[in-house]
Amino acid sequence: SLNITFAEPVELCIRWQKHHAEKNLVDIGFEICSISEQSRQQLVELIHSDRLGGQLKQHSTILSLFGGHRQNGNTATILGWIEDDLKTLGHRVERINLVDKKVNGCTSCLECKKNFHSPGCVQKDDFMSIVGKMLKSDIVIFASPLYHRYLSVQMRALFGRFNCLYRGELGTVEHTSFVEGQLQSLILTSVNPYEAYAEQIVKSFQRTLQLGKTHSAGKLIVCDCTSPDELNGQIRGHAGAFTEQLFITRTVPYSLLIPRTKASIPAFVP
Repeated sequence: SLNITFAEPVELCIRWQKHHAEKNLVDIGFEICSISEQSRQQLVELIHSDRLGGQLKQHSTILSLFGGHRQNGNTATILGWIEDDLKTLGHRVERINLVDKKVNGCTSCLECKKNFHSPGCVQKDDFMSIVGKMLKSDIVIFASPLYHRYLSVQMRALFGRFNCLYRGELGTVEHTSFVEGQLQSLILTSVNPYEAYAEQIVKSFQRTLQLGKTHSAGKLIVCDCTSPDELNGQIRGHAGAFTEQLFITRTVPYSLLIPRTKASIPAFVP
């Protein structure tokens, strides 16, 4: 319902993907191919504008799940900025460092599917304690660096165990979720361009949102960055704006990929 006028031509690339296994489900998005710095800033301001609607819920409970090994690395630095901003806004924030927890991979025994009243798993590790905290949170932030095209091993194991949170097949009336309606967010950092590896992780996360019947609270993807020294003030500004929009709910989800530059502009994907 909002309009924006650019001072010069802007080149867009429209992309869509049909899901063969499901009826009437199509992902549609666009990529900005050619844009000036002035117009790029117009888009950023539009995305971060309070006019997009929604209310910031005060004193919310936020759980951040950090999947990296480096406590002072890129992902930890950006996540720390967001956590500090959330605390300043009056929210309760708890971080779980997955490297300090024991989370085994899913064995596909399907024992969890036998209980329709609560999630559960027969494995005796730290996974269910993490799930317990998730169920009590208003928003869950998943933060991980990309290692050789993939999420960290700890984060992959965690996502693999989320099968216990769902019942029934996606798209059927039997499909239910114990985290339905929850806001979930994704933060990624990568030394590679967005199109190389991060794009596939984002698509996979969208599938996770569908299975969990959860809502996207935003995705912040910072690419082409090899060390925390490269996290300049501009990226810090993106992290602050990202924090402010976490609780803005939208009827129609959308995504925006901002082209990278030598300044390591992050891809901002609400």
